[in-house]
Amino acid sequence: MKRAHMIAALTAQLLVAGFAEAIQTGKVDLGAQGSYDGTVWITRDTSGSMVFHDQRIGTSVTLSQLHSAQRDHGGLSGLADDDHSHYLNWARHWQTHTAD
Repeated sequence: MKRAHMIAALTAQLLVAGFAEAIQTGKVDLGAQGSYDGTVWITRDTSGSMVFHDQRIGTSVTLSQLHSAQRDHGGLSGLADDDHSHYLNWARHWQTHTAD
């Protein structure tokens, strides 16, 4: 496994330096701080689409699904809620600074 990581690191350096154009692999394992536990990875499906996998979530998603995901925030609830009472807003300003 250590050898595979060294090869991957060398290949990444070659790509950055412009010496290599492509890598052929069946799976890309993603890790944090040099730890690769096999829980997050990228593959391609039979149509060639990139598929992102995360075992914690349990559902895979394609790149095209991520791209076409909901971008309209109009359906979000609670946007008008005043749930940050420690921030000064217009209503709290006038409550404090109005003459009796």
